[in-house]
Amino acid sequence: MHVWTSAFIIFMDIMLEKWPNKGQEFLKYMYTVRLASSRGDGSGWAIYDEQYRIRKARCPHSSWAEIDMELWVLYVSTPRRSVHSDRDTNHSVGDKKRDSNLKQVVPMEMMEDPVRILCIPGATIKIKDDLC
Repeated sequence: MHVWTSAFIIFMDIMLEKWPNKGQEFLKYMYTVRLASSRGDGSGWAIYDEQYRIRKARCPHSSWAEIDMELWVLYVSTPRRSVHSDRDTNHSVGDKKRDSNLKQVVPMEMMEDPVRILCIPGATIKIKDDLC
């Protein structure tokens, strides 16, 4: 977390050159990620940060101060299960088998329509990109 915080302070310094009025938003975001880090022993906070930044790239004018509740529930507040080495937790989805402990994100380039698909064991959720 110390390394992430140091890197984010450098990021803030660069961003505040262009958007000096966003300081409070960046500080709130840093607080949110540090809070996420304290809420578990895994890397959910890092996945939250990565996914949040991906969404920010699509919606750059949205506030950094707002918690993305979908990401928070998926990666911070939901206990993460460990992946078993014997892979005995496979479930059939259609004709494909998936490890129930993994989440799969399909890259945008592989899709015909501009949608993101998030695969959770037993469910597929399609989310349109124009939700900004």
